[in-house]
Amino acid sequence: MTDTYEGPARNGRKRFSNPTSVKDFIHGQHSVTTSGTTMGSQELSSGVRIKANGGSIFIGGSTVTTTNGYPLANGEEAFIDVDSMNKVYVRAASTGFTAEFLAS
Repeated sequence: MTDTYEGPARNGRKRFSNPTSVKDFIHGQHSVTTSGTTMGSQELSSGVRIKANGGSIFIGGSTVTTTNGYPLANGEEAFIDVDSMNKVYVRAASTGFTAEFLAS
């Protein structure tokens, strides 16, 4: 079976019904501060998985706060289907926590 085009392009990229494997991925840890910061500027093909390490963190866009962000308790993780790391911001109520990530 071959991949078939399914609907409109997303940010200039076609979507396919049968995803294929990615050629590369990135990984790392990001120190979370009390200000919303991005975890990088890499362009992505499929998205990013984020895991809270050390305490609760909050995920969102550039205006993320500890009251409007998506909360992740220590050890919890979430996957975000996004095309660039610079669109994902993390924040914490106090310093000393990290956001571990795996993205492609």
